[in-house]
Amino acid sequence: MEHCPECGNLIEDEGFEIGEIIECPECGVELEIISINPLEFEVFEEEEK
Repeated sequence: MEHCPECGNLIEDEGFEIGEIIECPECGVELEIISINPLEFEVFEEEEK
């Protein structure tokens, strides 16, 4: 389990895969999975074209 970097909400590991984009159920920010063990993610920012 890890906390959302935006709102601090606890996010449980639900079988995510590295590179997967998830949404925080509390604040709605998009998070990119960067590590599985331990679970780590960072705020996903789309690259501007």
